[in-house]
Amino acid sequence: MATRKVNDFGEKIGGARKELWASVGLRITDLGAMTPLERAKYARKDYVFPRPNWEKLMAAGESQELLYWKNEMRKFLPTGPLVKASEKENPEKCKAAQEAYVDFCSNYRDAVMGVKTVEEARNFSQTFLIDKGYIVKSQKPWGGESYTRQASAAYCVSDAMFQYGRMSASRFARLKEQAERELFAVPKSRRSYESLKQRMKAVQLDGHFCKAEYDGMSGGVRVRLSANGFSSVYFYDRNNSKLEDYEIGKMIILDVRKNSVVEKNIASEELANAIIEKAAKMAQEKEENSKAEKKESNRKKKFEFEDLGADAWRSGPEYLGRPATEKDFLDELKFRGGEFGNWVSNNERQDNLTAAYNAFRDLARVLNIAPEDVSLNGQLAIAFGARGQGGKSAAAAHYERLRTVINLTRYHGAGCLAHEWGHAFDDYIGKKLNLPIGDMLSDAADQYRYKEVLKAAPKAMVEIIELMKFKETTPTKEEAASAMEEAVALADKSIARWLDSVKPTGMDEQQQEIWKSLCKAFVDGRDALQGGEYFTIRRSSRLLTYAPLEALSDFKKQVTGHVISKQSKFELATALHQYSETVNRPLEEYMRPHLVQTDFYRGSREFDGMFAKESQGYWSSNREMFARAFDTYIEDKLSAAGTSSTFLTSHASKFHRKREDGTMIRAYPVGEERQILNQKFDELIAEAKEMGLFHEPEKEITIQKPESKDKTEDVVLTDESTKAFLNSAPMMAIEPKEMTDAQKEQWYDAASNALTQRTAESFEALSDLRKEFLGRAIPAFNLKKVAAAANSVYEDARRDIYIERQVDKTAAKQPEVEPRQLSFADYSR
Repeated sequence: MATRKVNDFGEKIGGARKELWASVGLRITDLGAMTPLERAKYARKDYVFPRPNWEKLMAAGESQELLYWKNEMRKFLPTGPLVKASEKENPEKCKAAQEAYVDFCSNYRDAVMGVKTVEEARNFSQTFLIDKGYIVKSQKPWGGESYTRQASAAYCVSDAMFQYGRMSASRFARLKEQAERELFAVPKSRRSYESLKQRMKAVQLDGHFCKAEYDGMSGGVRVRLSANGFSSVYFYDRNNSKLEDYEIGKMIILDVRKNSVVEKNIASEELANAIIEKAAKMAQEKEENSKAEKKESNRKKKFEFEDLGADAWRSGPEYLGRPATEKDFLDELKFRGGEFGNWVSNNERQDNLTAAYNAFRDLARVLNIAPEDVSLNGQLAIAFGARGQGGKSAAAAHYERLRTVINLTRYHGAGCLAHEWGHAFDDYIGKKLNLPIGDMLSDAADQYRYKEVLKAAPKAMVEIIELMKFKETTPTKEEAASAMEEAVALADKSIARWLDSVKPTGMDEQQQEIWKSLCKAFVDGRDALQGGEYFTIRRSSRLLTYAPLEALSDFKKQVTGHVISKQSKFELATALHQYSETVNRPLEEYMRPHLVQTDFYRGSREFDGMFAKESQGYWSSNREMFARAFDTYIEDKLSAAGTSSTFLTSHASKFHRKREDGTMIRAYPVGEERQILNQKFDELIAEAKEMGLFHEPEKEITIQKPESKDKTEDVVLTDESTKAFLNSAPMMAIEPKEMTDAQKEQWYDAASNALTQRTAESFEALSDLRKEFLGRAIPAFNLKKVAAAANSVYEDARRDIYIERQVDKTAAKQPEVEPRQLSFADYSR
């Protein structure tokens, strides 16, 4: 149970969410709080002038033609800021272009959507573009007017926009007809209904303007509509009706789109309209049922696994011995910041904070990197239930590359941390290499256009992306024989199809037998092919031919009077060359090593067809396969270390489903594929250290009293030892600079006690004394350094005593001898 208030910490993460502008649209004031990556993404038409709900606006009473005009005016805006190619690498120029674009587009959006009448729409160019100064109107010296676009329009004003903003009344009338014809802003629930009513017309067969007559082409009846006797439109009765079936004065229903007669001899106009109304309703109902069935049958389900909830647990070293605090994330792990959702209770905040801290420390330990490296050079932030959408279909966790933040949802985020950190790591290296906005390193690792950038990338990263998708295999003799048999069977079918394409029609049984024998001779005689038969682009007047093919051509002429064309002969000869190569290919060639798709890649592609996600190809994308492979790598590293950290990873090996035949589909690496990738991930971490992205962790120092190797009594520490401890660098770093004599005495006694006891309690007492003097305790990192210094001084003192004792023992063993008198020989030597 948390006893203190857990708050957001560090830098405010903030961030732009497109949902905030779904109805009102982005404004220039919104750009100020955005990162460059966010500005590049959101300074676009879809966010500045989001598509309005035209159906809802028409239901509210706006006219169809006016809404159609507004939609056309929206289309005229460029999709994003226009920046010169030479200025795209200049951040200031890009920022200025984005601001100008958003400023104009937001004002333009307000003006367009504020138009209420046709007259306002027809005067839009004057009242907005000209009066607001986006276009300057001037008189030409020789007469007429000229219009000059201004820079404040951010290159957004086009000729089409200008003309649509001042169109004539007759042109606007045509715009209205076009909107009706396209059923613009008509709800989907009524489109089939309105479309059919628009197509079906009830007219009276009066024998003059609407007349039934015999159709000489079809032998049936057609209905002619005449407009003042100058032009006629024909509608055809395709029901084998006769002319006498039509009664003058009765109503008929015509389909103006198909130019056909739908119904005839209807007693009244009211009855005809009722028939059309019923047909329209039935058409709409049929379409809705069809769409519902299709949607249900094609709908992909969301992949789900059990969330850990309160059952997340770990086994491993105790890093703090207490609940984690915001300060631990800022000072030790160096996170940029952290935030919690408004609906996350204080107890949940504390539980998540402690679990995440331990998970990050576990991650650093198994990767053998410094704890502060998990924050990716202080660029990473963490959020708990603060930035997701929530709801049943919400993702368990996600990484926001625009803000470099990992968000774990309130209930489902546990177990996904390693996966999302893999995304962050992928993005971190990509940004270090200055990849274009939107691309992580995994996205670029197999693209030729990034070949120069990839020269500076970790070699292991490029290899990981390749090994995730493809592996080298050497077929066995049995597999090679099966592949050879399959290839020959396909070649037989292919050459048979080519021969069928030139086969004469109308042959009797005898001719068919002759044709079969000629085809067999065509295939069997392939060794006589020289290459280039019937290739007409040559200077030589003599053409290479193939006798069996000529025999086929001669026989076809006998049957049909036509030979096989030269182009067809060339294609047949080429196909026979390919057939010959396939049939004559030795078995050894089928046994050569070659690349095939990995089980990991095939399984991921099958998941694309089975489960829904935000984009096509999500499961088999480089970035997602990389994150899942990294997740399994961490799972295996934890297992090898004999620890478990389910908050860090618990779903790595759960992305699997059974096929209908009972075999398993896995969207994660297993077996040899997994072992190879794990080895490459080890190399990737090592290369990241060489690049300076990660660092070796400091050696852990255990605060405990070392066992004496000397079997004598315990070492008695002297004042010299205490002074050496006080003068050590760690103690000098944390010693209060200004102390009274009484405080100095207290400090000396506490230091002496810590040196003598060398226990966690004695060092904590020293830390508490410093807090009493200065108001600040000794940081955990410095306290470990102090403990190391105490152990070092103790070991030095013990070593000195041990040496003294050994000297005394040696001296005691030497026999006493009387000194010898020196002689002249001694000096001569």
